[in-house]
Amino acid sequence: MSTVFATWLQGAMSANNNMEPHQLAAALQVSEGTVHNWLHQGAIPGMKNLVELGRLFGVATERVIQVAGYDIIPSRSPEEREQRRADVLAQLPRYSEIAEKVAKLPLAKQDAYLSVIERMLPGDEE
Repeated sequence: MSTVFATWLQGAMSANNNMEPHQLAAALQVSEGTVHNWLHQGAIPGMKNLVELGRLFGVATERVIQVAGYDIIPSRSPEEREQRRADVLAQLPRYSEIAEKVAKLPLAKQDAYLSVIERMLPGDEE
């Protein structure tokens, strides 16, 4: 159970005019049950909602991803970043549009996205 993320989310909601769970659910277009699970059941939002939480609360995407418990593995070079992106594409060809969007992000955000995507790939049992 991730109490770190739940605590962060509660704090972010409080700092945002004491936002209520139903208001957060409406802002993210998710169910109130989903927000409840984030706050009380240790559930972690998917990447899309982590990004949206960052935007909503004015927090860097990288920070939200880290608070959610994901390690962000920095690429050592542009070549390594490109290789990581190519590896993701090779395993998930239908997500090529996403990979192209990731390539246009600032470098730190590319590493954040690549780190999360790599952890979700089949065969990554670390």
